[in-house]
Amino acid sequence: MSFNLNTNIWKKALKKFTFLLGAESNFSLESRIYFLVLLLTILTTAVASTIGFLLSQEFFLIIFGMLCVIALIYLFYISRFKGRSRQTIPFFSFLVFIILPLAWIFNEGSKGPVLAMIPFGSMVIVLINPAKFRKYLIVLLGALFGALFALEIFFPNAITAYASNEDRLIDSILLIGFLIFPALIGLNIFIVDNYSKAHAEAEFERKRSDQLLYNILPSNVADELRIHGKYSPSFHESVSILFTDFIGFTKMAEGLSPSTLLLELDEIFFHFDRIATAHNLQRIKTIGDAYMAVAGLSSKDTYHAKNAVACAIDMIHYLDSRNSNGKLVWKMRSGIHSGPVVAGVIGNRNLAFDIWGDTVNIASRIESSGEGGKINVSKVSKELCGDSYTFVSRGFIEIKNKSAIEMFFIE
Repeated sequence: MSFNLNTNIWKKALKKFTFLLGAESNFSLESRIYFLVLLLTILTTAVASTIGFLLSQEFFLIIFGMLCVIALIYLFYISRFKGRSRQTIPFFSFLVFIILPLAWIFNEGSKGPVLAMIPFGSMVIVLINPAKFRKYLIVLLGALFGALFALEIFFPNAITAYASNEDRLIDSILLIGFLIFPALIGLNIFIVDNYSKAHAEAEFERKRSDQLLYNILPSNVADELRIHGKYSPSFHESVSILFTDFIGFTKMAEGLSPSTLLLELDEIFFHFDRIATAHNLQRIKTIGDAYMAVAGLSSKDTYHAKNAVACAIDMIHYLDSRNSNGKLVWKMRSGIHSGPVVAGVIGNRNLAFDIWGDTVNIASRIESSGEGGKINVSKVSKELCGDSYTFVSRGFIEIKNKSAIEMFFIE
C-alpha cells in the first residue's frame, strides 16, 4: 500500500511537472527544454538564497538572490504561458554584461568562482543571439573581461574580498545557478536548432515523397506502403473500369509537332484526373491517347458504376467546351464494364499500381466497340446504375477473343 501510495504521489508530481513544460503538441522540443532549464535555474537560485538566509549572509545578497528568483519566475511565465521566449535575450545580456562584472569586483576577482563562470555566460550570450551578431559579441566579451583582468592587476584595491568561506560557497552556488543552467539552455538551443533544421529538411523531403506517392497510388495503398514498406495484392469483387481514347488520334498526331501533341494530351489528362478524383475514380494509367481509371477500390464506394458513368459524362462535357474554344477537335470514345479484379503494386524502385483480370480486358474491348462522343457500357454496369441514366440497347456485339456481350449507349 505504501509503495502504491508513493507511486501515485510521484505520478501526480510528474503530471504537474509535465504540465509546466507544456504538451508536445503545443510546444517545440526547443521550447520544452528551455522551460525545463528555467525551472531548474529558479530552484537552484532559490535554494542558494535560502542557504544564505540561514547562514546570516549579508542582507543585500539575500535580497538580490530573491529578486533574481522573481525575475526568473517572470521569465518562465512569459515564455511558457505568453509565448514570448525571445524576451529572455535582454536577461542573458544583463547577466553577462552586468552581473558577472559586479560579481568579479565584489567577490575576489579571478580568485573567486566568477572566472569559472565566464565561459558559460559567454557561450550563452553568443548562442542565443542571431548568427550575424556573434562575432561582434565575441569581441565585446573579450574586451569586457580583459578590462576586468586589467582592473584587478592595476587597481587591486578596487576588488572586494569574501568576508568568509561561507560567503564564497553561497556565491558559488548562486553563480552556478545563474550561469551553468543558462549555459545549458544555450547549448541545448544550439543543438536543438541544428536538429530542428535537419528534422525540418527531412520532414520536407518526407512530405514531398509522400505527396508523390499519394499522387500515383490510391490512398489506402500509399498508407500501407508507408507503414509496412509493401502492399499485398488485394481482390475486389466488384469495381467499374473506365477506358477512353480519341478517334482519329493517329492521323491527328501526324500533323502535330511532338511538343504540341504532348502539351495537348497533358492538359486534357490533367483535367481528366481532376474529374476522376471528383467522382472517386483512381487513374490507373495512360497509354498514348488511352486513359484508364477505376471506381470501387474503396470498400465504401457502393456506387462505383454510377460514379464511372458520371465521370465519363463530365469528361465529354469538358472536351465539348474545350473544342468550342480550341483549334483542335478531340472526339472521345469511352467504355465501362464492372466486375472483379486483383489490385497490386509492381516494381521496387519505380512503383506502379495496376489492376488485373478479365474485367479489365472486357472493359477495353467495350471501349473500342463504342462511338465518338458516346458512353458504351456493359449490361453488368447498366444494372448497377439502376434507373440513374437512360440506356439504349445496342444488342449483343462480338468482341475480340470473347463471346458476344450486350452493350448499351447512355443518352
